Amino acid sequence: MNPGPKETILLLGATGYIGSQLLILLAKEKPQFHVVAFARNVVKAEKLKAIHGNLSIVEGTLADLDLVEKEATKAKYVLNCGDSNDIPSVKGMSRICSLKGPSH
Repeated sequence: MNPGPKETILLLGATGYIGSQLLILLAKEKPQFHVVAFARNVVKAEKLKAIHGNLSIVEGTLADLDLVEKEATKAKYVLNCGDSNDIPSVKGMSRICSLKGPSH
């Protein structure tokens, strides 16, 4: 059974330092949330399953805006811990998040 948007977090940059630390916090404080980790290195990302048991991996980069948008529409929250210096992806993420509207 796939969790609904109410229980899902899309986490971009999960394999980096900030993203992995956030994942540890989520595992401790919010283990009920299903986390979808968006990662360009699936082998590295698979190791994250040892941190958070309710995790699935989507292979892609921040430049794959169509894929990010597809996954973002399935999630209640989108957390971007990825590269903030990649201006096209930052603009794309801003557009994607504005389509979702504010969270309640």
